[in-house]
Amino acid sequence: MKLHLNEKEYYKLQEFLFFYSDEYPVMASRFLEQKFSSQEIDATVDVVLQILDMLDLLPKDKNIYIGFLNYIKQYFTLDKDILEVGCGFLPSLARHIDKEQRLLHKGTITCYDNNLILDQFSNICLKKENFTLETTGNYDYVIGLAPCEATETIIRWANQHNKEFSIALCGCTHFSKNMLLSGWIPTSESWTNYVYNIASSTKETGSEIILDYPDKKYDFPGAVITKKRK
Repeated sequence: MKLHLNEKEYYKLQEFLFFYSDEYPVMASRFLEQKFSSQEIDATVDVVLQILDMLDLLPKDKNIYIGFLNYIKQYFTLDKDILEVGCGFLPSLARHIDKEQRLLHKGTITCYDNNLILDQFSNICLKKENFTLETTGNYDYVIGLAPCEATETIIRWANQHNKEFSIALCGCTHFSKNMLLSGWIPTSESWTNYVYNIASSTKETGSEIILDYPDKKYDFPGAVITKKRK
């Protein structure tokens, strides 16, 4: 998606970079400077999309965070204690969930990612740390929008704790080195099948695994895997 920002919008973008670019890793900061060097923005990469979303510069009908939120609402309500894993540098998806929860006066949203550049944001509980199988917390369900290497951990953790989940895969593969050496072919299809099989084989009785390929409206990078109680 290509965006053309007017002068006021571009100023907001440059102001964000002025205050926060040093919070990003050096390579990410240089990448952003290059991507935001003009008012013509190539809005295809998550690190770029997050900033544009936080500044309300993404068209709502093309906003992947709003799109995934609407997808989640097909299966779950937002008046719950929600866990998001792998939110990235900025809690963009959680920001939209938080908005709706504040209108509902009910529900919480907690985000885990070791790359978070913020310490606090609105009512969101931010955890700047890695999410592991040993992570504790009482949540109603788990979500992830392109959580990359955390995908398998989310699924195993959720099934271990009998929690529902919905994960939009990133479209890449995250096989371990040993798996690749043993003959796994790193394709998006093989990775999708791998995590789907883990979800199906470790889920509790009375739940179902739904594998879906949403429409292209929001440019979801891959399939969506959801566990729902029957």
